[in-house]
Amino acid sequence: MIFGFLAKAEPDLGKLEEAYRQSFLRNDANQMRSALPVYVVAIWLFAFVDVQLYGWSWILLLLFSLRVIVTTWAFWLNRFLLQVQSFRILDTYLLIWAAGVYFLSLAVSFARSTGVFYNPSISVLLVIVSYLVFPNPLVWRIAPALLFTFGEIFLALFFRIAKNPSEVRSTIITILLANVLGYILSIRLHTFRRNQFKAQHEAQLARAEIERLANVDPLTNIINRRRFLELANDQLKSVEPFALLYLDIDFFKQINDTHGHATGDLVLQEFANLVVSQIRTEDIFGRLGGEEFALLLPKASLGTAKEVAERIRVACQNMNIQAGSQVLRVTVSMGLTITQASDSSIDEILHRADSGLYQAKQLGRNRVEVTEGNYLLASTA
Repeated sequence: MIFGFLAKAEPDLGKLEEAYRQSFLRNDANQMRSALPVYVVAIWLFAFVDVQLYGWSWILLLLFSLRVIVTTWAFWLNRFLLQVQSFRILDTYLLIWAAGVYFLSLAVSFARSTGVFYNPSISVLLVIVSYLVFPNPLVWRIAPALLFTFGEIFLALFFRIAKNPSEVRSTIITILLANVLGYILSIRLHTFRRNQFKAQHEAQLARAEIERLANVDPLTNIINRRRFLELANDQLKSVEPFALLYLDIDFFKQINDTHGHATGDLVLQEFANLVVSQIRTEDIFGRLGGEEFALLLPKASLGTAKEVAERIRVACQNMNIQAGSQVLRVTVSMGLTITQASDSSIDEILHRADSGLYQAKQLGRNRVEVTEGNYLLASTA
């Protein structure tokens, strides 16, 4: 229950939690790599104090052995942090590291409890480090610090209070205050990071939505004229051959006049969905305006493009569109062309396909007309 309350102290990122932790993984790992040498140097500097206190005794040998173990583990962890790829693995190893560090510190505190020298400054620093340096979730930052704090308080009450009660009370208050300070600073730091990440994520989504709205026709949910021309020009610059279809829904104005613009919008949506279902993912399909559409087929031969166009034409004439109590049937006319070595602009290719579309309209609609240059090559009905 207590940990559940503590977990709510930081902003809940929900589905973004994993992305948040992974985005800060390298920064957290580098931060720990910077902290490890500082800690190792500090524990060996305090080893000189142990030599003066205990001489060459078994206590000194024990403390020395613990320092060697922690130092070895620190060097290995430092190298491991260079390659870690998962924040969950990072959390696990840092918890193991914290356990080793706090065990050594408690062992030192226990050894010094029998003497006259005791300095709680290292214990205070370790508590604050647990809150500020470890990137783990809040509960797992607090747990090691509190366990270490209880251990220090236990040693103070049972081994040092008889010698110096005022020092013990001061030590307990200092360590408890270190927990409060560490908790407050930790919440502020990680809340700032989480809010910053969430704001950046929302900004990215907003930019993506703005870009989508700039490139997508809101009615049919396919790309608009501007985006289609951009992609088509890129395709032309790639020097890869492609086929281009100019599509126009037959008698669309009559549909609007007879059934209303809402029905006309429905026809456009259903037609766009139908075409999307008939083409490849690499094909470029866009609405040029009104009932006019364009379809670019990368690396498609004339024969392949004719098959695609005919498949779309047949599917369209067989499509039933439910408009209220009525069922509408529509057809589409298309002009088809393929790129030529002399093509210098997409407008030129579109104009050629539009000529084929004009021929299809003149010859009775619901058909595909193919043009190359200024010549009508073939017709399909």
